[in-house]
Order: sequence, then structure tokens, then C-alpha cells
Amino acid sequence: LTSRQGGTLNIPDGDYVLGTTDGNQRDPNYRGLTLSSGINIIGAGANSSVPSTNLPNRFSPTRLRLRNSNQAIFRIGGCTNQVSIRGLELVGNAELANEAKRDTTGNYGIEGIGMWAKNARTGAEAANSSQMIRFENLTIQGMDKGIFVHNINDDNCNDKIQACKQWHFDYVRVESSMFLNNKTGIWIDTQNTD
Repeated sequence: LTSRQGGTLNIPDGDYVLGTTDGNQRDPNYRGLTLSSGINIIGAGANSSVPSTNLPNRFSPTRLRLRNSNQAIFRIGGCTNQVSIRGLELVGNAELANEAKRDTTGNYGIEGIGMWAKNARTGAEAANSSQMIRFENLTIQGMDKGIFVHNINDDNCNDKIQACKQWHFDYVRVESSMFLNNKTGIWIDTQNTD
């Protein structure tokens, strides 16, 4: 899909554990599934797996989940356009039915991360926008931050090589989605985000 600059990835019914080597052991190379421009990710449904107010309890038809802290499910980097994600349940490293409490620190359902670079010698800026992003019919639960958009280097920003907090993440739509048991639902820490 990357070489064609887009396409549709249909994720069928199932419970998919990400970021591990064996379903539980952390994969040291995994940071998140990085999405390319023009991609449409479509699941079979986003019913919440651990509803606290909905009976009878049901499981999501298409669930993507983490088993370790400090990981994201999806990552959207700089200069990425026309991305759509819908019909999925995204679950952090959270306990499910009858499990012990798990550490969700640094878990993100969707992480947008980029940098508005500057030439260290001349100060000239290189534009870097990610735009036309749509999240629809999602359940995001058990995360540190459900959707987290921020700059590379965050608080350790070097203003000689980047315009701090200036990365653009524009024209974003979150529609018909549910955020459950997250520390923060949506956290935006960048400039010019609509």
C-alpha cells in the first residue's frame, strides 16, 4: 500500500495482539503501526470489549490491543495525508476480563508525531503538515492517551533544528467514536491543529 500511495486494508474479525514477539513478550523494535498517505484501515466493528454499563457483555469483532506499556497501536508521521481509520476497537495494555491490573503508561491508540524542521545554519523552515485525517466508529479504551498528537522531542526541543510545537496536524475529524477508561481521551500538543 505504501508504494501505491494508498489503498484499503480490511482487518477481519479477530483479536490481534501487537508489539510482542509471542503474544506477551515485548518486541523491542515495535513503536506502532506507521500509516502511509492515502491508507484506509477498516475493521469489522468497534463494540467495546469491557463495557461497564452495557449488558450483556460482548467482545469487539475487530480488536487491536497492546500487551506492554510505552507503545502505540497506530502512528501517523509527518507529511502523511488522507488517512482513514474506522470500525475498530483499540485497547491499551489494560486488564480484560478476570486479568490483573496492567501498566498502561505511554500507551496510545493513535499517535501523531512530526517535526517542523529548520536549517540550523540559515534558520530556513521546511514545511511539514499531516492533514485530511479521519477517525470514525472507533472504541479506544485502556490507554494513557487515546489520541496523542505531539512534536518530536517534545519538551527537549532544540529551536535551532525545529520550530518547537509548530508541527501541523490539520483537518482532522473524529466521528461516532467512544473513549473508555483512558487517562486522557484526546491530547493535542502542537500548533495549527483543527
